[in-house]
Amino acid sequence: MIVAHRGYAARFPENTIEACEGAVRAGCRWIEVDVQLLDGAPVLAHDTPAGGETTLEEFAAWLDTRPGVTALVEIKKDSLKKFGREPVVSACMAAMRGAWHPISFDYEALALAVAAGSRAPGWVVCRFGAEVQRAARELGARW
Repeated sequence: MIVAHRGYAARFPENTIEACEGAVRAGCRWIEVDVQLLDGAPVLAHDTPAGGETTLEEFAAWLDTRPGVTALVEIKKDSLKKFGREPVVSACMAAMRGAWHPISFDYEALALAVAAGSRAPGWVVCRFGAEVQRAARELGARW
């Protein structure tokens, strides 16, 4: 499985529809994008958004036209800290309409997404051991 990290970021501006489309044209069927909140709306951005970024809703609409493409959407810690888990996860859930796999370093944010109906989350961890393995199984983490 090949996942296009932030789309085809080596050739196009990362976290844009153009980068995602480029990855699909290159044969990739898995796309990872980063999400931050800007004025309460989720946008594709790795770092603090400046304005003008692709919205998560625009990404979801693009994804709707690509039935064979799967999205891994990383909920970034900066937005979780600034706005709180519930508002960020709720905004992402609303924008993606269920057509996503949330990933994050933040376990609690993923647990909220799972409780709201998201399936197969991805928990990004820095260390792996028995406790992390148990928690990942309880979460239903697939990635």
